[in-house]
Amino acid sequence: MSEIAFETAFPQYLNAPIQIIKWESDELAIAVVCYLFAMMTWIYFLPIVILGPWYYIRAKKHYPRGFLRVSGVNLNFNKYGHY
Repeated sequence: MSEIAFETAFPQYLNAPIQIIKWESDELAIAVVCYLFAMMTWIYFLPIVILGPWYYIRAKKHYPRGFLRVSGVNLNFNKYGHY
């Protein structure tokens, strides 16, 4: 019988967020939304694409975890469930 060696990459930290290049997934989503907004409105897109994620990263470091979801509730975009 031949031995089959399975080699898979196991993440070093299981609680670490998924990152693409330098940004986490939520920061990348903000960058994509800013890019799409800039392309649809024909506004100077370089400042929007750079400053949008930069502002979000600064806010994310300043406020507690989950602040974006709570901000949506405070602005009446979504509601808490089961209350």
